Amino acid sequence: MGKGSRLLLSLFWSLLLGGAVLAPSAAASVWSGAVGPRPVIVGADWDYPPYEYLDGAEPQGFNIDLLQALAKVLDLDVDLRLGPWFQVRTDLEEGRLDFLTGMFHSPERARHVDFTTPFLTVRHAIFTRRGSSISGVEDLAGREILVEELDVMHEFLLAQPFEATVIPVKGAEEMLRILASGRHDAALLGRVQGLYLIERHGLSNLVEVGEPFLPRDYCLAVPKGHDELRDLLNEGLAILRATGRYDEIYRKWFGPYERRASPWLVYSLALGFGLFLLLALVVLLWNRALRAEVARRTKELEEELQRRYLLEEELLRAATTDPLTGLLNRSSFEEALAREMARSDRYGLPLSAILFDLDGFKSVNDRFGHGKGDAVLRSVASVIKETLRLSDIFARWGGDEFLILVPQGGREAQALARRLSRLLGSLVDPMPLSASFGIAVYRPGETREALIHRADLAMYRAKAAPEEPIVVADEDLDPIHEEEKT
Repeated sequence: MGKGSRLLLSLFWSLLLGGAVLAPSAAASVWSGAVGPRPVIVGADWDYPPYEYLDGAEPQGFNIDLLQALAKVLDLDVDLRLGPWFQVRTDLEEGRLDFLTGMFHSPERARHVDFTTPFLTVRHAIFTRRGSSISGVEDLAGREILVEELDVMHEFLLAQPFEATVIPVKGAEEMLRILASGRHDAALLGRVQGLYLIERHGLSNLVEVGEPFLPRDYCLAVPKGHDELRDLLNEGLAILRATGRYDEIYRKWFGPYERRASPWLVYSLALGFGLFLLLALVVLLWNRALRAEVARRTKELEEELQRRYLLEEELLRAATTDPLTGLLNRSSFEEALAREMARSDRYGLPLSAILFDLDGFKSVNDRFGHGKGDAVLRSVASVIKETLRLSDIFARWGGDEFLILVPQGGREAQALARRLSRLLGSLVDPMPLSASFGIAVYRPGETREALIHRADLAMYRAKAAPEEPIVVADEDLDPIHEEEKT
């Protein structure tokens, strides 16, 4: 197709979709805004096949092809940057990226970033060695289960009502190799990702069992408030779907896995064919009754699926959050702290713990009752959480004590504590609030207990000296601390 034909086709779909995109040059002008045209800086995970990954030095995957197609129809100059997932997420949140090529939607993430309309639904599956007795989620009780560390399957398994031994692994490829070698019982991960890696690495003794579960919407993500760019990307996705380009990319990456018949699918198709023959006869005699029954059963199944999904979400929240404030509970925070300490050791990144409690909080309960005291704790949790970044980890440590983990050094943590102290000072219902802060900077190889103990000692030093409500552990920031006092 020549350049003139592509322009005519772009104009046609723009008119058909309500004037979404007038022409490639119009798309560029929408993006440029008041600052003039510039490359769109896009982030992607460098190890999430088949969606996005580095093959040698070349970006590959479904998301990469989709990005290239979007850039073409919208005439965008794209600067693609791949890196570790935690890094590209932080870069998006802090405004160093214009959008990410893929992120699972959740209500919590939607508080910090904006999502386009979903362009994919990702379902998860159980993988075992051939001959395993595991055939569904209910058979995972008492087994050794491999999951990718920090993945949604890790959280899903921890929220289940049964006990299982959870084996976290750094990457999906390593996880499947361990399973194929004969160790542990099963692995949980995205269905298409698992099938792709099994085929790519020749792990022929591994199979998918049971039905796919836990569907998640997969979208492009932009920084919070970037409505103009989000709307432009939505228009580009609509054009790709309308012109059939999206279907071409989808079939290229996922077509082989949709055609592959797993045991549950073969059984479902065989059962469906038999039911079709039976229903064909019944329709001749009981057409109206059959339609009513099918409609009723369909509604029941949809309601049951929705009920299970909500139950899974509730179980996950109950297992990981404090019921009063909705923050991470103590055990979940300790798990997150262990992961962040390991990441700090591995990459040499700074990490600080900020421990604070409310001064004189007992007087709130004594004067106004425990109901009002609970309301104060919820209010403190809410205003602090709104101030923190997505990369910060916030938990209720116990009573009126709270703990924040920030990927920053002592100076930045101290500045954050001062902002939070001023913020708490603005809360006056039912009485003015103040807090004492203790800060400890993580030292490579230090234990969790030692880090929190040093922050606790610093907090009690702050309580003993009300004129300085923020104290950094002596060994971490004395020179800077003394300089700031002067």
